[in-house]
Amino acid sequence: LGGTVGVQPEVNFMVNNAGFTSYANTDVNDSNYVHITTVDKNTYNSVDIPVFLSVKYKKFNFLVGPYVSIPVSKMTTTSTVTKETAVLGTVSKTTSDPSTSTVDIDDKAIFGLAFGLDYAQRMGGMYLMYGARYMLDFSPITASTTVNSKKYTSDVYTRRALLVDLGLRIAL
Repeated sequence: LGGTVGVQPEVNFMVNNAGFTSYANTDVNDSNYVHITTVDKNTYNSVDIPVFLSVKYKKFNFLVGPYVSIPVSKMTTTSTVTKETAVLGTVSKTTSDPSTSTVDIDDKAIFGLAFGLDYAQRMGGMYLMYGARYMLDFSPITASTTVNSKKYTSDVYTRRALLVDLGLRIAL
């Protein structure tokens, strides 16, 4: 659109990884329990389709726009559980072996907003592109598992991602 403002659609295959730690404190019969769950790796794949409004200034390309993220795999989680017990001032600690589980992702599509910056360096008849983008999902990823014919659903996390990319742009 006039060489300065444009529309830049993309299709990206994403491998999404996250790790986090959650704490739960309970007090039962004067015994204080602390359950610490550490998720070492929470992984699923998605196809992300952003449509950017781009504004070009010299060798820089500023991008902003919505995207849709479509999960294309189940979520695999590797986690460990640590239980700390304090009874009358004595603390004991037990840690489970790492366990791996797979759950279904209930979301058909997750919408969000992305913005970023590209830098173009000319190389003969093409451009070497350096870029960075930040992605913000509008809603959390919802996963479910079935135990004894009962379905359990929970919000896992809301994805925030910083992407760094390198690519080639070829003028057609």
